[in-house]
Amino acid sequence: CFMVSLGTSPAVAFEEEQVEGLQVSIDMAYTVVKTTDKVEFNTLVKNNRAEESPHLIVAMNIINLNAKGDVVDPEDWSPQRTQYIESLAAGQSASQRWIINSILEGDYMVYMVVIPAPDGPQATSHPVASSGIHLTVTPFTKLNPRGVLPYAIGGPIVLLLGMFLLYRLRRRTIDTGGS
Repeated sequence: CFMVSLGTSPAVAFEEEQVEGLQVSIDMAYTVVKTTDKVEFNTLVKNNRAEESPHLIVAMNIINLNAKGDVVDPEDWSPQRTQYIESLAAGQSASQRWIINSILEGDYMVYMVVIPAPDGPQATSHPVASSGIHLTVTPFTKLNPRGVLPYAIGGPIVLLLGMFLLYRLRRRTIDTGGS
């Protein structure tokens, strides 16, 4: 019989340092959009602690779920990736509005991280992550790429109209006995 005793490990130590009482939630779980669509969603950061929170930083992250897909540059996807909350009183919440511009087709995960501001230059803090939004982006084919649709439809119509007018003019000339 082989028995392993697990003492305090670094993972357990990290769990003990976690900022308790801060919670971040998202009002969307998944969505399917086309490239160039905008996705709007809201987050809610709540302080469930008995005391006031430190200053909070809310950051949006986007990852590609396809290991062989393109790396995501979040700055390309969102005009505002970070929002700041001065502090939250005990039991208080703050809502944030976010916009994502879907620019590449594929499957992505969008998640939020709330980071309490550290107490000083030699201190750190533990981020609190939200659940993710599964974002599926499908390709969008424009009906009018590069604005050629008016020319593609209008050109033949103008030619047909010109041929019809020439035919009528020629027919009128022949009917009136002209040459």
